[in-house]
Amino acid sequence: MDAIYATPFIPGVARGPLARESEPSPEALVMVTFDQLSRFRGSAAGLIVIGTAPLSHPMLRLSVLEVPTVIVTPDQADRLRSGDVYVVDGTHGIVVDARQWERGAGRELSQDAPEAGRPLATRDGTLVELRASITGVEGARQARRSGATAIGIVRSEYFMPADGTRPDADFFRDRFTALCQAADGLQVTVRSIDLAPDKVPEWLPSIHGMRGLLGLRGARLYDTEPVRSVFLDQARAAGELVADCDIRLMLPYLVQMEEYRRWLADIRGVAPEILPVGVMAETPAAALAVDEWLQQCDFVSLGCNDLMQCLFGADREIPELADLLDPYAPVLFRFLRHVAAIAGHRVGELQVCGLLSRVPRILPVLLGLGFRRFSLEPHLIPVLARTVRATDLDTAEALANAVCAETDAGAVRTMLGLRGAGAWREDEETARSGGTARVGAGRRA
Repeated sequence: MDAIYATPFIPGVARGPLARESEPSPEALVMVTFDQLSRFRGSAAGLIVIGTAPLSHPMLRLSVLEVPTVIVTPDQADRLRSGDVYVVDGTHGIVVDARQWERGAGRELSQDAPEAGRPLATRDGTLVELRASITGVEGARQARRSGATAIGIVRSEYFMPADGTRPDADFFRDRFTALCQAADGLQVTVRSIDLAPDKVPEWLPSIHGMRGLLGLRGARLYDTEPVRSVFLDQARAAGELVADCDIRLMLPYLVQMEEYRRWLADIRGVAPEILPVGVMAETPAAALAVDEWLQQCDFVSLGCNDLMQCLFGADREIPELADLLDPYAPVLFRFLRHVAAIAGHRVGELQVCGLLSRVPRILPVLLGLGFRRFSLEPHLIPVLARTVRATDLDTAEALANAVCAETDAGAVRTMLGLRGAGAWREDEETARSGGTARVGAGRRA
């Protein structure tokens, strides 16, 4: 069987017999559809996902497992036979027969973790921060091992009691304390509880208006009990720790400055003023007001997953719309260039969150637009650290300008050395070589 060049999703290499979702095994490569993925609770050496919405929450939750994962098309899946032994390379997006792998059909590039707590330097000396997005205490430990500059996001909605009861201030105090201890000196940014229709805890009753991507979610629920009490308990717990820990609180899904002032007043009622409070801009309206957020807030992050679905008008949880959420669309980068221009000389302070920075060949484009802080899963940091070190900013700026000047995503993929059809999918030559993007004739980023 010829090697399959698929969509890389979670880096690493795994080997094992191919199994279906109904037959998971810690030694097997398990192949699942997107619908099966939503209920997949088994273990696997590696995962092969057939057709998916890459920005969806089920795929985001996969990142926590650190299981090498690729995304294949149905046609590619038909070429794989249950019981045969394959190797999955989630770094480069390769599925290959194990015997071919042993003959050199594909290989993982070794990655050295950077020093934790320190920014990286590009080839020309520009400093870049690769921060960690985590869901728990083990994630903080992994962040240190992987060389994270800081903990950029703690997704606190996944910090819930095992018995399904509503968490209180004591619960969050214990969890945040353990987080800070595991981070061992790294700055920790806790995103306050960020609930959505697909992230509903057991203790939350049905709430009218909590539906769809434009309904009640994130901070929009902070007026509604019992979410309000949980939000205030998180702020109270963080406030009790801030004198001894480098901890911050970030408010999700804000659109208007009035929202920030309102929730900040509530936070100040239970936590001291020394607790830094920032925002996550996840809609076009919020992103286009980034200069105001930078002036009024302690820090600002761009939430690219939700930002993209708002920008393209496509729900990221629906696989049939995945092609509309194209991370290579020139309009996306023109929008981000405009946001960077609004931020001006403070663009480097913005933290870019979500999957966009880990999409193949995209990080140099974002660097070329002026962004310098990125938050991603800890195990991705050594992989992208290599990209940062190899990037020259002059070339990256030329690349970003060229991407913004294109008219369709296929042309952008071609420019970056990727296949023209199929989002996130590398062609055979570049997947084999780990080649870099080209800007015009002979220019590389």
